[in-house]
Amino acid sequence: MTGEMANTHRFPVAFSPMTKDDVGEVQAIEEDSFPSPWPRRAFMEMLRCKETRFITAFADGKVVGYAGIKLGRSAHIVNLAVHRGYRKRRIGSRLLAHLLEVAARHGGNRVTLEVRPSNAAAQRMYRRFGFVPVSVKKGYYPAENEDAIIMARELAEESKDAS
Repeated sequence: MTGEMANTHRFPVAFSPMTKDDVGEVQAIEEDSFPSPWPRRAFMEMLRCKETRFITAFADGKVVGYAGIKLGRSAHIVNLAVHRGYRKRRIGSRLLAHLLEVAARHGGNRVTLEVRPSNAAAQRMYRRFGFVPVSVKKGYYPAENEDAIIMARELAEESKDAS
């Protein structure tokens, strides 16, 4: 999908692998999206890690979203956010679809993620993609005293064969 203009779902967005040059804009989205944002160094470390893949979404000449996944048989979505001004345009859904494709191409059988109980919009999106709640991590977000819902979905064999 690198550099490809995706004009589906009404809003044109280009997707490409995240680079260190994107981290400043990604960090701004992160800080606006989450009560306990990742520090810049966390993104830089993830970009150097061979087991992770991050993608950025570009529109109007800037980063408007990003997502990352740790690869493995049980892949794990580590982060996904969309700029506040670009939400409700299915950018998050397209980022998530890309992560699922990446996981399947790299031999993943299952994908997991954490989501806040208070983030109903994200939970709806994940459910549309076949994720189901499997457990709860008590106190996962200590600064907000909030649990995490662990959601998972199996990857179909046909999606792995298609890559």
